[in-house]
Amino acid sequence: MKEMSSSSSSSFFTIFNNKFIKDIVFRHLKKKGETVGLKYYDICNLEWIICNSYWALLKDKLNHKEYQYLLLDGNHLECIFQIPDQELFVQVLERYQVYFRSPFPQFSQLALKYNNLGIFEYLVQKGYTVCIKRAFKYASQHRNQQALLYLWDNLANLSLKPLLSDHKVETIAFIVNYVIQSCNIEVLAYIMESKLVKDLKFTVMQKEGFVKEACSAGSLPILCLLVEHLKIKQGTIKVEKDWFNKYIYQEFPTSSSQVTISPDICKGYTKTIVSLEFLTYLRVNQFDTETSGLKEEMEKLRLFNPNIKYVMPQGDYLSIVVSSYVDWNSSLERTREIVDQGVFISSQCVYEAASKIGTAPQAYEIFTYLFERFTGQRDAHFIDGMVVVAGRTKSLLLLDYMIDMDIQPNHLWWSDFAKHDRYLSWIARFFDRYPPDFPKDGSIIISGLLACIKGSSLETFKFILSRTLELDVNKKVDYSRLYESAAAYSQIEMLEYMIALELPHNDKVICRATSLEMVHILEKASHKLYLDPHHLPHSNVLGYLFEMVGKEATPLISAFMVVSINNHKLEHFKLLLDLYAQSGYDWYTGENILSTIGKVGNVEMFKSFFYRFPTIDYKGIFDNCFETSSQHIPLIEYLVQYVDGQKLFSNLDRIKRLTELDHFRYSTQEYMRKLIKQKEIFFPKGIEKDLIKCLDSLDQPKQIIKDIINSYFN
Repeated sequence: MKEMSSSSSSSFFTIFNNKFIKDIVFRHLKKKGETVGLKYYDICNLEWIICNSYWALLKDKLNHKEYQYLLLDGNHLECIFQIPDQELFVQVLERYQVYFRSPFPQFSQLALKYNNLGIFEYLVQKGYTVCIKRAFKYASQHRNQQALLYLWDNLANLSLKPLLSDHKVETIAFIVNYVIQSCNIEVLAYIMESKLVKDLKFTVMQKEGFVKEACSAGSLPILCLLVEHLKIKQGTIKVEKDWFNKYIYQEFPTSSSQVTISPDICKGYTKTIVSLEFLTYLRVNQFDTETSGLKEEMEKLRLFNPNIKYVMPQGDYLSIVVSSYVDWNSSLERTREIVDQGVFISSQCVYEAASKIGTAPQAYEIFTYLFERFTGQRDAHFIDGMVVVAGRTKSLLLLDYMIDMDIQPNHLWWSDFAKHDRYLSWIARFFDRYPPDFPKDGSIIISGLLACIKGSSLETFKFILSRTLELDVNKKVDYSRLYESAAAYSQIEMLEYMIALELPHNDKVICRATSLEMVHILEKASHKLYLDPHHLPHSNVLGYLFEMVGKEATPLISAFMVVSINNHKLEHFKLLLDLYAQSGYDWYTGENILSTIGKVGNVEMFKSFFYRFPTIDYKGIFDNCFETSSQHIPLIEYLVQYVDGQKLFSNLDRIKRLTELDHFRYSTQEYMRKLIKQKEIFFPKGIEKDLIKCLDSLDQPKQIIKDIINSYFN
């Protein structure tokens, strides 16, 4: 064990003492840290933490009761259902319990949207309500058989009573359609054989809907099952020709294999798999009087007569292209076979073939074969599409081929490659062969240099900039964006290089600096100290700039405070709060600051303000904060408990204004009812009834609200 420890130490110091390796490692760490610029206390956006799967960080912040904010609208609230771990989910749910209360709104189904049956079952057990239609929809999309069976077996308990009494047939029809979409024949058979379904009488229109769903799902067994269980008679179901065209006619089934249509061919319709057997079944069962003629046309095409050239039909529903075949790019021979049959080569076929270069066998040969036989317009739009594919796949081979084919390039071609120094030699050859034309190519060159900055490709940045300056003799290009971007991305070496070249700038760079080291470098190069509320630098940089600028910067304090509040930058806010106090604060500015805090609901910032001015007299300064915080219960609770709840709630006009706001939430109504019920605040005579009247007039499920309010007063 000692020998292993000694060996590990020896290896560590061998690497650590190597100056070349150590410089590279620490330079990378420094860049990464400064570029990201996120400190533990700055990371307080709950949605950001969840979407980036920082589960250990989330757990730590919950355990330490750290402040985290959650944007309070449906799209943002649902982020918590992305948490895969049930224990962690419960922790978050309990922390934000006030926004997730039963019976309204229904949200349990969102657990199934992220395919988490365990969390869904937990919410059901806790009594949370479910939108049963969406629950089936999400379970179907994930093809989660266990979830589908759970929903069906517990349908009576999960659904609101009117759905299975007044709207039973419509509800079951929706469910059957979703199960058909899942292509799960076992679940569908289980449902169709249940007594609940057998006792129902579906309308002809609903049966047509089932047939359409089965066809769009491309499942012959499901279609057969529906015909059997629903006892559909021949000729009784009519499916319109236009619908049939959308799902069938644009397909090209072969006798040997099924065919999958590409998304661009589908034009927004459901992706479908159709077989010859399926078409035959449709014809035999006479689901559409037009089916017979369509099938005959398909059979003619399927003969692949080499003497008959395939003609692409005109109209909205384009027919088959080379990439429609499942195995179109399996080999060059297969591609040739399809093209020789007269099948059309679309631009999308060429793009798809190009995207496979370097990743699939014979991909380059297939691409060149299709490109040379492509008969469409090779206009600027087509060429730009090729360049996009080359940039996405980092295929220099594709760009070289286009150059060899005498396609005139432009300097957009190398932009996507400028993020990495490993492509420098190719970019250098491109510049030698096609020198940029100024000022026409100026904006393109700047875009490429900005890509270098974002990708930390220092050598490529130096090369392009030096070559640009050689050609741009009259300095017709605006280089100020390069300074600003390099400062924002912590690219100190790039800044130093631009300073050494005496590159012109607009003197608005320092406010974007991410470190004091960068500020001092810019100061030494005669950059002026500059503060801009639109750009919030690191807190130490901000403090230094305010100190150096002095009293001239005082009018900007409140603007910076608003920016720090909206971005939940607590460290910045505390720094600015001290400056605000030292500057001889005015109450008008204080009201604006508190109003902004109310909008974002940041309790920690309000506490900082309240602690900073503990002896403040109540002069209505907190009114705006109370009114703007209408959707942030934790902040309202703090205001009621520690400020002056009696005065905040005693003004009925203020409460009315509060309830009339678009973002006034159901959870806020519930909180107010709690205050009334528990008599935590004394309401003047008559206000209770008026308050209930305000709440009852809101655009919410009124019966639910009435029941809850009545229970509080009976």
